[in-house]
Amino acid sequence: MKILFVSGGSYERLVKEAFRLPDTPLTISESCRSCIALLNTFTPDLIITNYVLPDATGQDLAVAVQGFNEELKIILLNDNNMSGHLDSSLFFKIVDLPIDPIELRRIAVSSQ
Repeated sequence: MKILFVSGGSYERLVKEAFRLPDTPLTISESCRSCIALLNTFTPDLIITNYVLPDATGQDLAVAVQGFNEELKIILLNDNNMSGHLDSSLFFKIVDLPIDPIELRRIAVSSQ
């Protein structure tokens, strides 16, 4: 499983811990813009994103990603209590933080 993590500078430690095994290559992007550029040459199995990004929100990213691949699953890491304001149909799962790295990995594996 190839994972693209759009971090916006947050939660890299958590995600790296969850996917430190060699069977799960992890690519990290710092922004919505860099993620979209990367999708022109790289097709992940799953995207994990923070809600707050330097140039957009995780929801904005999900809308943009749909233009590339409607089937691509996205997990949103939510630390802003925004669940009630999000379009949950855009995401495979909205995960409220904090979360244990093992649980994050379990959720990601269940997406396959």
